[in-house]
Amino acid sequence: MARSGNFLPEHVGPRVARWLRQAYPGLGKSKRIAHDFGASERTARAWLSGDRPRGRAFDLMAERWGPAFLAHVYEGCDWSLSLAHSVELAAIKGRIREMEKLHAAAADARARDDEAVSLAGSGVVAAA
Repeated sequence: MARSGNFLPEHVGPRVARWLRQAYPGLGKSKRIAHDFGASERTARAWLSGDRPRGRAFDLMAERWGPAFLAHVYEGCDWSLSLAHSVELAAIKGRIREMEKLHAAAADARARDDEAVSLAGSGVVAAA
């Protein structure tokens, strides 16, 4: 794999550009990107064209978007596969937590319904 002078894969810049275009839809994206990362609009346009962000700006992007950003940017590097799996695992765990909450809420609703049916059958009126 070809590498740049800073020992980073040459695909980093274009992958950051793709991420930024998705994260900043619509018009005025270079202005918004410049504002968010303390850069000039010219620099933000360069990033959108595939130039690799350097130093603090790249660190801020990684801090803002976390492992999902890094897995996207470094896809194809030896270690990025395990990072991508970590991101997928975190997303799956989040979906499982959401499903558990929905299941618990449904169980609570069923219990309330069962109690109401039971009380109605006994002739007792439930308090509201």
